[in-house]
Amino acid sequence: MRTAAILLITACLAWADKKLATPGRSANDNLQVEASALITKEEVSKAVSPDLPANIVVVEVTLSPRNGQTVKIDRDDFLLTSFSSGQRAQPFSPAQIAGSSTMVVSSQSSRSVMGGQRQRPWGGLGGGMGGPMGGPMGGPMSGGGIGNGTAQVEQARAQTVDGDGKETPLLKTLKEKILPEKEVAEPIKGQLYFLIEGKQKLKDLELFYRGPGGKLSLKFVQ
Repeated sequence: MRTAAILLITACLAWADKKLATPGRSANDNLQVEASALITKEEVSKAVSPDLPANIVVVEVTLSPRNGQTVKIDRDDFLLTSFSSGQRAQPFSPAQIAGSSTMVVSSQSSRSVMGGQRQRPWGGLGGGMGGPMGGPMGGPMSGGGIGNGTAQVEQARAQTVDGDGKETPLLKTLKEKILPEKEVAEPIKGQLYFLIEGKQKLKDLELFYRGPGGKLSLKFVQ
């Protein structure tokens, strides 16, 4: 009887630890970023809505300016990467996910030239980059690095199909929960929505920030 009670207590503690996992953190002199990634259907349904499309990773972030700094928040300053698939994604807006159009997700493989043209400076996150961005990233992510050669990159692509123009309950929810874009001097909380295809593990995901607050990266705690 005593053994059974001990096993039950141990199981409860393990369950509590899993549910109360510590968020990942990263900071510099200007800004601290604290974030948790929600990757299971149950987590996403509870934190946002069961109507959120599949393959959306929800990242709950808290941004805290430091040393009296005022920081302008822009969601495009964030990038989520998956080491297991080589995918990288910037946040979607509520309208892109649940606006008057329906989002249709498909995947595509592209053979990209290293060091070629880039739409944004995030391409510099490839292998061999160190410093504030958190060290070398190697593996599938090397397709965005500087140098010669090619790499196969698997990416998720979203297309939209026109709808009836009405605001859905999901759109309203996303607008309420998304990370606001504004200048802040105090901590601010909100959610970011990334399209990452396939089943993901927390250990394979990394969040990057590049903006007025500097350069930061963080891994998610299991």
